[in-house]
Amino acid sequence: MLGVAVVAACAATRSSSAAAAFISGARAVVDTTRPPGSRMVSLTLDSGTPLDDRMQYTIVINDFMATGGDDLAFPDSTAVMRELRSMDLDATIAYLKTLPSPVRAPRANRWTFKT
Repeated sequence: MLGVAVVAACAATRSSSAAAAFISGARAVVDTTRPPGSRMVSLTLDSGTPLDDRMQYTIVINDFMATGGDDLAFPDSTAVMRELRSMDLDATIAYLKTLPSPVRAPRANRWTFKT
């Protein structure tokens, strides 16, 4: 999906719980006092590099969220949907088995909401 579409999806998200559920590898600043569609203040990769509107990014998301579940939105998306043919629970379990135990949640602050 093009960077401009990733930013638009984040900006169009209608609730903070939906947005915060899907981001990894990036940091977002959202101003909730702005109208929907213009709330995104910044969206950068973990390195601090802003997303490039013309660059292709790969996102992985479950079917529920990809079809607008939990108020997630993909307006005018350049996304190409591809079914992975694996259950998200099975993929999560397989991934967790590769990590040292106990698994510790990352402490990264992915979302900042200005109110």
